[in-house]
Amino acid sequence: MLRDKIYKATWIDGPTTNKWNKEKQEPIRLSKTTVALKELSNNSKNIDSKELNELKIFYNFILKNNNSCINKYFGITQNPLPKIL
Repeated sequence: MLRDKIYKATWIDGPTTNKWNKEKQEPIRLSKTTVALKELSNNSKNIDSKELNELKIFYNFILKNNNSCINKYFGITQNPLPKIL
């Protein structure tokens, strides 16, 4: 059975805030942020309802619980480097 993998990474630019830098004409970002990245074991090309439901549950949970110990949800993306078999 394949298992999902979790990685720890540093988002160098950090997430954006709702504040605007008028001089640079871009959103103001927070400083470096440690994030968790989850790689799906079944290849993200074949994401199914189980993975989507897990994201939905996690997203709804963090909306209801403003706790600094819980990772924030920033989004979903596809790995740009496909595995070569």
